Amino acid sequence: MSHLDEGFLDSRVVRFIPPKPDRLYDTLLGVDRLKALEAALASARRGWDDDPAERASDWIRENGNPDRVITDLEAVSDGGASFPKIWERFGWTHTPVSVAGQDGASRDIATECGRVLSLLVKLPQTTIHQAIDGISNWLSNWEKQVAVLPEALSIWLKIWPISVEATNAQQPVDEEPHLSSVAWSSDGSEPQDLDTLNTPAGKLVGVFLAMCPNLGKNDRPFDVDGAPRTMRDLIISTTGRSSLIARHRMIESLSYFLSADPSWTKEQLITPLVADTAEAIFLWRAIARRTQFSGVLSIIGDQMAERATDLRLGRETRRSIVFSLVIECLHAYRELRAPSVPFVRIQQMLRYLDDEVRAYAAEAVQRFVRDVSSPRQGGQPASTAEQLFRSAVVPFLKNVWPQERSLATPGVSKAFADLPATTKELFAEAVEAIDIFLVPFDCWSMIDYGLYGEDDDKPKLASINTQAKAIAFLRLLDLTIGMLEGSVIPNDLADALDQIRRVAPALDEYPVFRRLGTVARRG
Repeated sequence: MSHLDEGFLDSRVVRFIPPKPDRLYDTLLGVDRLKALEAALASARRGWDDDPAERASDWIRENGNPDRVITDLEAVSDGGASFPKIWERFGWTHTPVSVAGQDGASRDIATECGRVLSLLVKLPQTTIHQAIDGISNWLSNWEKQVAVLPEALSIWLKIWPISVEATNAQQPVDEEPHLSSVAWSSDGSEPQDLDTLNTPAGKLVGVFLAMCPNLGKNDRPFDVDGAPRTMRDLIISTTGRSSLIARHRMIESLSYFLSADPSWTKEQLITPLVADTAEAIFLWRAIARRTQFSGVLSIIGDQMAERATDLRLGRETRRSIVFSLVIECLHAYRELRAPSVPFVRIQQMLRYLDDEVRAYAAEAVQRFVRDVSSPRQGGQPASTAEQLFRSAVVPFLKNVWPQERSLATPGVSKAFADLPATTKELFAEAVEAIDIFLVPFDCWSMIDYGLYGEDDDKPKLASINTQAKAIAFLRLLDLTIGMLEGSVIPNDLADALDQIRRVAPALDEYPVFRRLGTVARRG
């Protein structure tokens, strides 16, 4: 051995492979360039470093070249019907977002979008079918610009049936429709529903959602004949996998549709959602994509509480559902109103949850105090952390959260441990409120208590600045740091004890303080 690292396995090295556009295309124009690009994109790799299709794709991606392709396609009367591979690649390449090295201010985005739509009007269905993935991706990327142009509806109506056919063809006819080809894992986690966005039908539904009017300007956009209603009715009449994907995407915006057309939404979106079917399991994941508030919870809140304990749903979905329900309870207390779902129903739900999801519910309490008390952009928060704790958190912990000691687990304890620091001046009251839920857990540093690092150039531990807080902090540490051999000890426990001693010197004579001091030295 001549070197210390000799003989060890080498690690993988990632290197940037620069694009290699074929400069031949710079010398061509119009139909000649289109023919050369189409032939290259259809060709096979000749060698490990000789791939005409890749060099043609690199050229199309290069700054300014998508605009050249548009100009070339405008030179033929049929919009480029003979060049489906160019349309496929162009659809994945041409975006309204300026790439590095290109001055976005020099682009007329609206004009570019209109030029491409004019070409799509001319394309025959055969070409669109061959390039549907790229064309639907282009419409998805440009949905905001497309939505305001008058020809948007005719283009969408032309492409929608082709996108449905292509999406449904991705699954065998005799197979139950589903959203993802990724298998479910054995640990209860679930794959991301990327197919709702990555399929042609899913992207066309996204264009429809972008075209839905602002309810502040038109609170009943579907009551009259027009583009939104035409598109909505066509989407909802779809069958197969496209139907499941379409409903999933619209249920993600359930609050909007409930406000715009309550009766239609209950019949077409909520009825399949609450049905006891295999498809409903997938649709509940759409509800979990966003935090739901009282408008939605007043209608499906009871079903959400039931689904929160349904193990057919993945853990991430159940956690999101529980988060929405807990936040609704806290807002109900804060606003002095009846909750959308009865408190007793939420309490029963919390009892039946598995420990990990229940711990996530406990974490939601701290996040509620932190987020609602954070300063709003351009104004002050609606309530302070102290006000939120007394008005919402205290009654929630007393009246809704189950009081059984058997439900005080390390996961729940860890989730509640940073609540006192979040409540700021009510630190001592918060420790008293969560006292019954605290048991030892693996705490590695003061970050688990929200007291690690600095805030406004001051150590967060400095917020323990009164005797009452020091006593409460000592109590918090005592309840959550284990006494058994092998228990995890916070690395900065000594710093925490020093702050307690600094504020209340008499506490260092307490047996609890001495125990923690011994544990800190051992750690």
